[in-house]
Amino acid sequence: MEATLTSAPQYFSGAFNSQAANLTLRLNRQERQNACFIAAVATFIKTAGSTCFAKPTTILAQYNERSSKFGIKPIQSSTLFTIQKRVIESGALCCELEHDA
Repeated sequence: MEATLTSAPQYFSGAFNSQAANLTLRLNRQERQNACFIAAVATFIKTAGSTCFAKPTTILAQYNERSSKFGIKPIQSSTLFTIQKRVIESGALCCELEHDA
């Protein structure tokens, strides 16, 4: 069985947040940024659900709130979009857009 962020956000959120200190020792800066982004998205999904739209400012606030745990500096929205693109292109996350008709 494959674990997905939408089916188990509490596990992803908890795992990335609780292991942040260990990740700082093993991962380079970009990988820590990716992990912090995934943790931020997982935390949002855990709270609001996977079908709820998250404004970039919401994810940015979640990211910056936990950035020090991952040994990285807070970022601005342009960097957030760069990280988001990198994470989605890697296949670590996918984004499915649905519009109300």
